[in-house]
Amino acid sequence: MANKFNRHAGNQNRPRFLISCEGAKTEPNFIKNFCHYHKIPTHYYEILKCPYTTPREIFDYARTQFGILNKEQEKYNKFTDIVCIFDRDEHISYKSTIQEIIDHNQADNKPPITPIVSNPCFEIWYLMHFMEVHHLYERDEVIKILKKEYLPNYEKNTPNMYEQIMGKEKEDLARKNYERHSQHIHRAMAGETPFCNMVELCQKLLSVKPY
Repeated sequence: MANKFNRHAGNQNRPRFLISCEGAKTEPNFIKNFCHYHKIPTHYYEILKCPYTTPREIFDYARTQFGILNKEQEKYNKFTDIVCIFDRDEHISYKSTIQEIIDHNQADNKPPITPIVSNPCFEIWYLMHFMEVHHLYERDEVIKILKKEYLPNYEKNTPNMYEQIMGKEKEDLARKNYERHSQHIHRAMAGETPFCNMVELCQKLLSVKPY
């Protein structure tokens, strides 16, 4: 299947995403389920098995692997974009890593890097589909509300999470939550408000859908 896309002229200008995640299952499972449901070919994205958990390490690992993997690829099979996914949590390298990504994206001749951040944890993205999120919760509070009120069987390794939160009303509410907090993007990216910008990665992945 990959070879078919490598040689398809119409795909040569589409981006190809290299994704580095903090989570080993939660974030990858959501992305895979989203792409499977929307029939987005795996040629356009690869999720690294990142052995690290801090924003700094995830960022550095993604850049290193981008260079290594692209040396092995044919011209039209190279990765074009990097996506780094991590939580705010209590990571001391969070703010400095965000600033380094901003600096990286302002430099010439470097691949664009999109930070997909969650505050306090990735489960806030799921909660954003069910309620207006105004309050900055602790990680345990987010999971407790999610399981008590909306997804009683939720587990971090659930493979079909996108299908459990999909639907126009839920996705519109998630976008509304995202857009509200994005109006104060500096505060959101600094981890001062409840936030997840996973919608940005979803839009990027949908943009490469070939049909």
